[in-house]
Amino acid sequence: MQSSKITEEYSTVLQLSDLRMTVILGAVPESTDAAMYTNVHSHALFEMLISVGGIELTLFQGGTIIIPPGAICLIPPGVYHSTRGITNGISKHALCFIYERTESADNGESLYLPLHSHLAGCKEPIVLGDAKAHELYAILTECYDALAGGVRYAMADVRLRLGSVMLGLLRLLDAQGICAASKEQTMHEDLRRVKIDSWLHQNFSNHVSIGDLAAHLNVSIRQMTRILEEIYACGFRELLIDQRMHTAAELLAMTELPAEEIAYQVGYSSLSGFYSAFRQFFGVSAIRYRKNSHNIHENSDKKTPSAVI
Repeated sequence: MQSSKITEEYSTVLQLSDLRMTVILGAVPESTDAAMYTNVHSHALFEMLISVGGIELTLFQGGTIIIPPGAICLIPPGVYHSTRGITNGISKHALCFIYERTESADNGESLYLPLHSHLAGCKEPIVLGDAKAHELYAILTECYDALAGGVRYAMADVRLRLGSVMLGLLRLLDAQGICAASKEQTMHEDLRRVKIDSWLHQNFSNHVSIGDLAAHLNVSIRQMTRILEEIYACGFRELLIDQRMHTAAELLAMTELPAEEIAYQVGYSSLSGFYSAFRQFFGVSAIRYRKNSHNIHENSDKKTPSAVI
């Protein structure tokens, strides 16, 4: 199926029972140069990649996923990745969304709870590639074609189609049992996750211990250890290092701050200790990572020969 580009960002808010979703359709699709990777990045929202010509998804912490044409990949927030088109031409469309619970206007069945029960525990990309996923792909492609054509009367139709896509996504997650958990357990864990994430974000650069976090949540250290294992499948030290290293990687890639300053900002008193921890975590030196990130930015800013008029 041939698809079109859209040159402006399109966003809308969908109200589906008690589920409110803000949906954003990305602007220009991935570069047509199949040999060039887009920049390593993550999102604060859920990202849905719609594979047009096939996508190679590389996860920054290791592993590669092939997303065949017509399939959909759902990437949770905070997952660092890069993509490359398998063939020349438009390889993907991107859609991002966030969701929240509101009062239902019709007092009907909740749509927030089942969606949240799946996505709250989702930590890795999910590829949806059966016949139902292909149907959603076809609907989303029609949305992009309508927006690319700038047809004003199509905007209301685009919203309706996006609503169908989101309901279809929920049915796909239900059918495949993705990240299934009881509603009560999920909501309880999610509340604790918010508190832990917030505390960690505010304190990761300080000299802190699991005892400090346990005191913040008013639980024992033993209980805190169990809670972290249940929610994050890791211990406090691993969680702290993960926060420090991903923050450092972002600062290295997006700023010109000296390495000594970045090390201090993420909680390391010595530059050698920071360098050692970074290499151990990512498998590459901080200096090499910064150089590679800058090279990617430079390449992504260059036009391909086919784009030059």
